Amino acid sequence: MYFGWDISTSVVGATVLDANGKWVKTDHFDFSKNCPDAKSLMDKMDESHWWIEEFLAPYKSGNYTHFFEERLANFAAGRTMLQTLMMLAGFNALFSYEVWRIHREIATYEEGCRGVGAHHIHPSTVKAIMKREGLIIPKGGDKKKLTLDFVKNTVPGWEVFLNRNDNPHSFNFDRADSYITARAGFLRRYVLGATRAEASTSQASPETAGSQPGQ
Repeated sequence: MYFGWDISTSVVGATVLDANGKWVKTDHFDFSKNCPDAKSLMDKMDESHWWIEEFLAPYKSGNYTHFFEERLANFAAGRTMLQTLMMLAGFNALFSYEVWRIHREIATYEEGCRGVGAHHIHPSTVKAIMKREGLIIPKGGDKKKLTLDFVKNTVPGWEVFLNRNDNPHSFNFDRADSYITARAGFLRRYVLGATRAEASTSQASPETAGSQPGQ
């Protein structure tokens, strides 16, 4: 199974996909609601520990891969202040390691299972892969809204939680982003990667190697 995480210091979104890349469930942890007194990154990590364990508890036996979006990638494009970016990158690293560590502790290893893996994926890679899936973010477009609309329209059973004004709660965007990360990670590693491997094998096969037109 595959997991996607959208990590920030305000809300963390988490999604589970099955072995075929199909959506299973999504959840989120809102720091302002669950631990309003947590100030430091370590406080927030400590307060969210129980939620990570609870979210991962059903997934103990099997092969599991976690995908996290890289946070330092935004700095190259100059879209985020350095201080904020470094804080986000630090929390991303701390949180992603804790997810991996906790899952390794609760996992039951069986013969033939590789256990728990974790991978960071570049935002531009996520964007390129999901563009193939139909998620197109035009220059100047509202990325959060377009992403949420895409997920809502393509994932059967996806729920959008509305406030009293019938507008989506802000955590809906974190939930949708976690699905996009999971889906892009799955496609990159297990679909597009397999396609490239097959193409490489075909090019090097004895039947085609050295053959000439007309032979």
